[in-house]
Amino acid sequence: MPTPNLSSQESPLSLLDRVVNIIANPNPEQIAVGIISALAASLIIWLAIRASRGLSTLFWAFTARLSAAPALSRIVTRSYLRQVRKNFGTVRNIYLDRQEQLDLHRVFMPLTLRSRSDQDQIENPEIRAPQTTREILTENPHIVILGAPGSGKTTPLKALASGISQHQWSEWQTLVPVFVSLRAFSRATDEPSLHHWLIHTLLPEEYNLRYAEPLLNKLLSRGRMLLLLDGLDEVNVDDQSSVLTRIAGFLEKYASNGSQTVPRRHSASLLSGWRMALGLRSAATPSGWRAASSHILLTCREQNYDLISDALLLRHQGMAEYRLADMRDGEVDAMVQSRQEDFERHNKAIPRFLDAIRANERIYQLTPQPPLANPVHRSLSPPCR
Repeated sequence: MPTPNLSSQESPLSLLDRVVNIIANPNPEQIAVGIISALAASLIIWLAIRASRGLSTLFWAFTARLSAAPALSRIVTRSYLRQVRKNFGTVRNIYLDRQEQLDLHRVFMPLTLRSRSDQDQIENPEIRAPQTTREILTENPHIVILGAPGSGKTTPLKALASGISQHQWSEWQTLVPVFVSLRAFSRATDEPSLHHWLIHTLLPEEYNLRYAEPLLNKLLSRGRMLLLLDGLDEVNVDDQSSVLTRIAGFLEKYASNGSQTVPRRHSASLLSGWRMALGLRSAATPSGWRAASSHILLTCREQNYDLISDALLLRHQGMAEYRLADMRDGEVDAMVQSRQEDFERHNKAIPRFLDAIRANERIYQLTPQPPLANPVHRSLSPPCR
């Protein structure tokens, strides 16, 4: 085996001396070459990063555009609805100290509507035919639900989100629920529009729907959105005017019974046309296109709502105002009957339970109200101060 010629190899100390000598006595040509090489390497790295970001943007935008296609949109929608059920499909029962299923079968009961409008009573003194809560909600696309603290305003919206995601009401078989915390919306920086916030904040962060605009616009254009706006009373007083103004803008543009016309946008070049097709800009819509009216529900404490300036109230955008009323005896019975399986599991009799709670007035008053209690129509005239 040949042995290496050690004398021909440069020792580490000699190599180090040579490097130090080069640094101490720089050659202008070597310096120029080094600077150019460093700049070229930086430029290559920068271009590579830009290219990767551009390809990533094109990929996700193209994916979003595809998600609006009929076949793929159903897949994306089903995935989204599964996440809705995961987020809102259970609730903590503080009375039984356990998690329970939350949907329209568990918490909703058909109740009646009683008008409290003084003008209605003057013009039509006869008693109106009662409506169930289901009829009230499905026949009125835009509703404000008012109630006292602890009356159960958030829970019904979560039950609607869970139940409608499972297609439990035939009237709303095609609707897609979107639950919005107005407190979170009010805290967004730069006061974005509700449409912008849904696309760029709520849907990407809560449901991992990146570039959700094509799919969201498709739902809005077909009137398939069920927008659940929860907790106006939880918005800081200083922010309420801005929040209500942005909600009103959304109503006017996307939920005003088909009155919104979206103008056609023209691309300046073939490249911009491709960018629009891929969703990098707002996609063009046909001239004269009109959005169908989606369903919107908003909840607020009644005492807080009555303090809001009349000019800001959403009744001017066609939102009817309803109140959550106290339960009546028959409704308490129906609520208890809906828990029959629990009573049978513990060998308890429902009639004896009802007799026991009615025998104690204080306990009877603490009987939990169902989240969708009897909404009573609220006067459309300005509230008394």
